[in-house]
Amino acid sequence: MKVAQKRDAVLQGMFYFRKDICKAGGNAVVDGYGKAQQSTELATEEHEEYALMSIDTIINGKEGVFPGLIPILNCYLENMEVDVDTRCSILNYLKLIKKRASGELMTIAKWMREFIANHPDYKQDSVITDQINYSLILKCNQIANELCECPELLGPAFKRVKYSGSKTDSSN
Repeated sequence: MKVAQKRDAVLQGMFYFRKDICKAGGNAVVDGYGKAQQSTELATEEHEEYALMSIDTIINGKEGVFPGLIPILNCYLENMEVDVDTRCSILNYLKLIKKRASGELMTIAKWMREFIANHPDYKQDSVITDQINYSLILKCNQIANELCECPELLGPAFKRVKYSGSKTDSSN
């Protein structure tokens, strides 16, 4: 948690993550009960099951280190019977997560810091005035309602999928 709370941890931090997510590890759960074992042999085995990885490696994978959660999810989706709208929507969000993990797109925290730092009323004194706060909330609302684009946060062509038959579908 200490690493995750630091500024730009998504790009600079290293996090322990299971090397093989398919392998049952640690404390096996049988009939709903976890059994903690205290032997040093088990502790050594558990330690070897985890490795320090960047968020980019955990999410997108790295050859010879870890396959990545998004490639694993993509394989899973290929074997699922999912309608086209849902699959397209999921793939758009996975692409967003992939780009945030790699640093290609800003995280929301970084975007908010930069928005405030570049606000004309900000005096570099760590004080967020009511006007700065209002401007930030207004901008977030505009982005959320697709009234303005924010390519540094969402990418140049990010659009929420409008499901056929929904109230937001332009054909209704």
